[in-house]
Amino acid sequence: MFRLLQQKKSLRFILISALLTVAAIGAAMISAAATQIGKNELASVGSKAALGLALIIVVYVVPRLARSVRLEYLRSDYSIHISNAGLVFCAVILTVTILSLSSGNNLLYLVLAVLLATMFVSWVASRLCLGRLNISLRFPDHNFVDDSIPFDVTILNRRQLFPAFSLAVAISEHSSPKPSRDLTELAYFPIIPAGTQARMRIERSFAKRGIYPVSGFVIGTKFPFGFIEQRRFIEAPREIAIYPLPQPLAAGRDLEVGGVHIPYQNILILVVSLALMIAVALLLKRTRMGRAVRATAQNREAAQLMGVRVGTIYALVLALSGALAAISGIMISSLTTLSPTMGADPMLKAFIICVVAGLGNIYGAVVSALLLGLLEAIAQYVVGVRFGFATLLVLVIVVLIWRPYGLFGHRQVVRL
Repeated sequence: MFRLLQQKKSLRFILISALLTVAAIGAAMISAAATQIGKNELASVGSKAALGLALIIVVYVVPRLARSVRLEYLRSDYSIHISNAGLVFCAVILTVTILSLSSGNNLLYLVLAVLLATMFVSWVASRLCLGRLNISLRFPDHNFVDDSIPFDVTILNRRQLFPAFSLAVAISEHSSPKPSRDLTELAYFPIIPAGTQARMRIERSFAKRGIYPVSGFVIGTKFPFGFIEQRRFIEAPREIAIYPLPQPLAAGRDLEVGGVHIPYQNILILVVSLALMIAVALLLKRTRMGRAVRATAQNREAAQLMGVRVGTIYALVLALSGALAAISGIMISSLTTLSPTMGADPMLKAFIICVVAGLGNIYGAVVSALLLGLLEAIAQYVVGVRFGFATLLVLVIVVLIWRPYGLFGHRQVVRL
């Protein structure tokens, strides 16, 4: 029933609009014909009737059409915005329209046609610029407050004939062609030729931590005259995670030795590391718990037969490993920014040190760590930075072939 009433209202609106339009055109034609045969009074009446009918059309038809067009645009991914220059241009069109209808001057009609064509061309050209575009955005996974975050914006023009002109890209938090208040315009592309893509890197910073939701992108253009700005929303839901600014533990200024500056922070890390390694070595070599740990590592069943509580030893070793890992993480965080993957590189190098030194020899691990660090630094200085880690991998392969049990390890015979 509701649809039927809507259809009846639409049919009535179409009939009334058609009758008003036909009447206005007929009155204008009568006025023009009366002017040609010299009947000025009839021409005046006809022009006034045409002007009155035009005003009725403006009052009755135009608002309903504008409402329908606006609703259609709200349902779609496109929106139209009239700039200040466009408002002035619309005022000029309205003035010329009133003057041409009141005077019947053919020159004014010609000027009006040119103005309307200009506005129509502006709408069509800007709409064509926004069609068949793909956009992508790349940025780092770990971003921090007040840091300059690089954003790589890429637009692909999939049209084969027409280029795209004057495109402005913004991030939107809403599923509409409305840019976000927090995340403003990202990039501007003057021209993107047909069948090509354009890429631009910009940097933005965020003053507050948290999750910034992104529903998509808004592409806008004012091509060609700047009277009409059309915007298109492209859905691409994702999130930008902003972490708190890391506050590393700093140990003051640098120590200068022979023209070489060594940060006190690095010296502090070296001293703490040596102290921890000496403490672990003394624990394993000089204490009853250390002997129990070594016995359990060598032969679990024999240690149980000698009265060692293997479960307790495993728990103590796990707790000791966690404590050492926590202290190592604190020291590493004072040299680099905090991230979930910050421990991957030190862990891999620790594994290389264990392979090269061999298991069961802490002093050998210390010597191997110092030698590998010097070797990596020399390789980075002589060959290049990217070849430092590759040099360590080559050394590991050589050690595994030459001495599979490590440089400081001992050959063991296991009877089955």
